[in-house]
Amino acid sequence: MFRKVADWHKVGLGTKPDTDLARELGVHRETVSAMRRRLGIPAFGTKTENIDWETVGLGEKPDYVLTQELGVHFNRVGKERRKRNIPIYINPNTIDWNNVPLGTKPDSVIAHDLQIPRERVKYHRNLRNIPAFVGVILLQEGYPCRSIYEAMYDACLHWKQIAHEHEARIEGLPYIADFKIDSRFVEIPGMLHFPKYREKYNLKRKALEENGIPVTWLQIEDIKRLYADCPVPLRFREQRECLDCGKQTHNLVKGVCRTCYMQQWHQQSLYTTICGSCGKEFSYHDNDAPKYCSKKCYWT
Repeated sequence: MFRKVADWHKVGLGTKPDTDLARELGVHRETVSAMRRRLGIPAFGTKTENIDWETVGLGEKPDYVLTQELGVHFNRVGKERRKRNIPIYINPNTIDWNNVPLGTKPDSVIAHDLQIPRERVKYHRNLRNIPAFVGVILLQEGYPCRSIYEAMYDACLHWKQIAHEHEARIEGLPYIADFKIDSRFVEIPGMLHFPKYREKYNLKRKALEENGIPVTWLQIEDIKRLYADCPVPLRFREQRECLDCGKQTHNLVKGVCRTCYMQQWHQQSLYTTICGSCGKEFSYHDNDAPKYCSKKCYWT
């Protein structure tokens, strides 16, 4: 059985790897592959008969750049280059890796700054036995956020001076959106290849659509394109420490340790209301009264 998709003819089958398309649609890769074969659409990167490999500039630019320009698989470019004994492209502006702040920020951010693949940054970091970045990714206001892509989007909004709210509660539903701009919410699902995350994402999206909530769904590639020309640098804090007590810990909730977070939570005003599903009275610590006591009640 295929997962219900509005129109498989319009989702771009064969225009990108099945794995990437499956992540965007929130379905298994085999589902995309099977539907593509059923419609007689060749896999991404197989339509190479019209490519003149002698004139595309093999070795004159990075293989990953040619991959994007030609719309073929990365391995295909490397294979054609090696077949012609063309050496790999080496940036004339050689990077002095000893002066690159490896490990002080995510590899993907350093790669973006240097305009090179993330794997190359990771290779040189591991070569020097430098641990990966384990600090805190910050919004432009200095508050922690959970995703590098949320930080990128936040930087773009500040660059364009667009007023917004981060982690905005959706009224009447047991969900919080990544961003809110005017009356519209913005969601950036980033881990759809994890089954549990994808399941929660599907339930959340279904609830928002059923209730007519205006939402813009942005994919990882959308965020990368938006941030490509953004001049606003991302912010980080190397030490994972509580903003209230200063305790260093990896277990932070909205920038503070769990002890301080619970203290703040108990200091909030307590309200009560009746669950719209089970009819039980429940308490909540927010002026925005929820309709249901739990996500389980919402879905029953």
